Amino acid sequence: MGNILEMLGAGSKNLGFSDRTLEEEDIAFVQLCGLYHWSKAYTIFYLNIFIWGIPSILAMIIYAGMEGDSAVVFETSHFFLIIANMFVQSSVHLFHHKTVNQLYRAIDSGFFSYDQCIFDHETLGQIEKLRMEKKKRKKMYGVAFKFLASGAAVGLLLKPAVVVLLLGKGDREVDGYGGFMYNSPIRNWVPYAGYWVPYVFGMIHSQVMVIGGAITAMASVSSFVRFSEEFCHQLDIVSLGLENVIRRAKFLYELRHGLAYSENDSWEPRMKFQKCLRDCLNTTIDHHVLIIDLFAGFKKMMLIPLFTVVFDGGALMFLSTGLCLSDESTLLKIVVAVFLATELMYTFIYCGYGELLTQKFQRIGKSMYFDDWLDHKKILTPYFTIIRAYTFRPKKLSAGFASPSHATFGDVLRTAYSFLNLLLNRGRGKS
Repeated sequence: MGNILEMLGAGSKNLGFSDRTLEEEDIAFVQLCGLYHWSKAYTIFYLNIFIWGIPSILAMIIYAGMEGDSAVVFETSHFFLIIANMFVQSSVHLFHHKTVNQLYRAIDSGFFSYDQCIFDHETLGQIEKLRMEKKKRKKMYGVAFKFLASGAAVGLLLKPAVVVLLLGKGDREVDGYGGFMYNSPIRNWVPYAGYWVPYVFGMIHSQVMVIGGAITAMASVSSFVRFSEEFCHQLDIVSLGLENVIRRAKFLYELRHGLAYSENDSWEPRMKFQKCLRDCLNTTIDHHVLIIDLFAGFKKMMLIPLFTVVFDGGALMFLSTGLCLSDESTLLKIVVAVFLATELMYTFIYCGYGELLTQKFQRIGKSMYFDDWLDHKKILTPYFTIIRAYTFRPKKLSAGFASPSHATFGDVLRTAYSFLNLLLNRGRGKS
């Protein structure tokens, strides 16, 4: 698929990225899914899939509500939230194109150069091990979520055809009356759908919405995982640099002066070693400051998407579970069950990485204490103070009213369960 996208101009080398970055960050796929600028024409086309889809689905919800068809209201509301969320993801990434581009450029350039203050061989081995683990996690989470989202999308696309094959008819024998299409993958309203041309247009648009929503979800998770993993990796490098700062300084001293440093050396070698120690610390702090600056842009970009993830997550899970427990067809229940699994993973990834990033920022404030710092406390104490000041209130992603974390994920599940309990109790009361 990557070769086809490249032939069409996505993931082009004209973007100025290395081959490794184009492949590892899946930039061609992110462009296809409307999260990174490809061309003006494609951006307009892609956004219009959602711009037209949102009011058309909303019209169906209102009509079904007026008709008292609660099953259709539940099902269509579920897909309305998904399509609205994907529109937000795509719009926000395009609006913050500068931030996205800045992050990709940072990743492509290696994020930060230590120049002369390079790491010793042992620390470099640890960093390389962390880099390989990061690469595996990027691929693992991306593939796992793509598999789930693809399954949900394929099930939804095939549902109308399977219903016709099993029952010999669709949900409505005469579909499109009044513009309301019940037999499309996502039930929606299309003007004059009682005629063939608008009806075919509505059916195609519904299918495109399913595909567009699925691939946008895949790309938004994929890019969030990649950016979060990169921040975590860079924070790990900073932590390792501080944990091994004295060993690094000794290694740098040996590189500069051609001999190993000993604590019993005379005054002049000691001054030279202290200079190496300060250079190592200053470089690591510069790296930390760069991470904080880039993270500020990332946090700002993710504010609205995270709000929709946390705020809508409970509602989506409530609607999915409600549909699974309803009297709807077994086929719909199977499709919705896959959607529920996808939504659980979608919400957990955002909340899980929010927690992980906070922990990584916190860890930096304690890293220097793991080294044998007492012999050099005169030099190290001011740096301790600066670093602790930066990490006293660790940097966190924000969803507006909450910070994504494991606790927030638990709150989302509790909210969905509470609403579902209310619905079930109400149903028992009526019966």
